[in-house]
Amino acid sequence: MKRILVAVDDGAASKRAATFVETFFRGDDVAITAVNVAHTPVPWMAPVPFGAVYTWPYGPADEQALDGALAEEEANATAVAAAAAPADADIEVVFGETVEAILKAADDEDADLVVVGHNDKGFLGRLLDGSVSERLARASTRPVLIVP
Repeated sequence: MKRILVAVDDGAASKRAATFVETFFRGDDVAITAVNVAHTPVPWMAPVPFGAVYTWPYGPADEQALDGALAEEEANATAVAAAAAPADADIEVVFGETVEAILKAADDEDADLVVVGHNDKGFLGRLLDGSVSERLARASTRPVLIVP
């Protein structure tokens, strides 16, 4: 059985990648997993002089608020993944930095192919923010298909 992992979010490039997977990788011998990376909420941190960071006092109420924020982020990411994913795909939500989280999900799923969409942000956008698809292709030990 072939295992395809497609990275999805609420962007147009992601929808193109999901449509591509749905069109070209159909059959009983293909398992598709759609993964969406959710960002982990962090407690507020106050900057102090000389670049140091001071963490606000952390107590049980803060823990409950963080748990609620995590649950809300996971629910939002699941809804986004379900809306963008190919039909009959398994939905997975992972937390972390985008590229590392997708690579870990691909390893966990033992994916034969990772499919991502590509948004051309232009020169300045690539310079400032970089390209997830490019970083993924460079870092992955698995084949990566970038859908334009």
